Amino acid sequence: MKVTVLVRVRPMVAREVKKGAWEAATVLSDSQLTLAGTRTDEKNKTYNFDRIFGASTSQSEFFDCSNVKEMINCAINGYSCTIFAYGTLDGN
Repeated sequence: MKVTVLVRVRPMVAREVKKGAWEAATVLSDSQLTLAGTRTDEKNKTYNFDRIFGASTSQSEFFDCSNVKEMINCAINGYSCTIFAYGTLDGN
């Protein structure tokens, strides 16, 4: 079974914008993004994934395009599936 890695770059929340935060991730294409270096001596790094969704993608769009529905159906039918979701949440 193939492992598929999807990335959704979340939009900045109001608190981040107010603080003058900068976008750490730049989507270059539907399969490539660049992460900004965190220190002045650290260079940007580019990564490739199976699919990348930009900050304008809604949660429901991501859900519809991610095959999660099919994976849930497979799990209900007895197949072993894993969905790993990671990210920060705004506490407000």
